[in-house]
Amino acid sequence: MPDLRPRPLSHLVTRALERHDLVGPYADVPGLELATRIAADGQAVDFLLHHGPRDATIRLHSDGTDLLTGRELDAGDVIVLHPTDVIVIRRMQPSRG
Repeated sequence: MPDLRPRPLSHLVTRALERHDLVGPYADVPGLELATRIAADGQAVDFLLHHGPRDATIRLHSDGTDLLTGRELDAGDVIVLHPTDVIVIRRMQPSRG
C-alpha cells in the first residue's frame, strides 16, 4: 500500500530540482549555504557559509584554493565548518588539452 501521508513542500521542491539536476553538492548539509560567483575571466569562486547551530563536516566537491588562508584544497578533502564559519574557494580551472 502506498504511503499517502502528506509530505512537506521542501520534499516536492527537492524532487523537482533533482529531476533537472539543480541540486547543489551540499544540499544534504543543514544550514550550509553555497553561493558561486563567476568572474569575467570565467574563474568560479565558491562561498560556503555555515548558518547551522552545530559543526558541519563536508567533503569538498572540487579542487581549489581557500582564498582566506591560501591553503590548497583537493576534491574529496574533508573539512569541518563551525557555526558561522565561512570558506571562500577559488576553483581550479580545468586543464585544456
